[in-house]
Amino acid sequence: MSVLSRIEFSQFWNSLLPRKNLGEIESPIWDPERYNGVECQYFIDTENITCRVESGCIPVWNEKNLRGKVLCFSSSETEEWWGFTDKKDIPLFLLRWQ
Repeated sequence: MSVLSRIEFSQFWNSLLPRKNLGEIESPIWDPERYNGVECQYFIDTENITCRVESGCIPVWNEKNLRGKVLCFSSSETEEWWGFTDKKDIPLFLLRWQ
């Protein structure tokens, strides 16, 4: 796992389907930011962390324990992409959820 900058994250998504421009600002990949009114600067690709937005489990824990905001940008059965507004939150988040 590596930490990607906002530009690297955008480039990654653009490389998946070059003609679709998935990483461009109008892409649905950025919907979590539009919905939450924050802009993440750091991104990680994880395995074995389940996006539990429906149950509220991860968001409630994050609000109580982290400095910034954490958003789930993509979720599948094998991996997830998480975005952070504060890079210092990444280690604690991984210790708790991975």
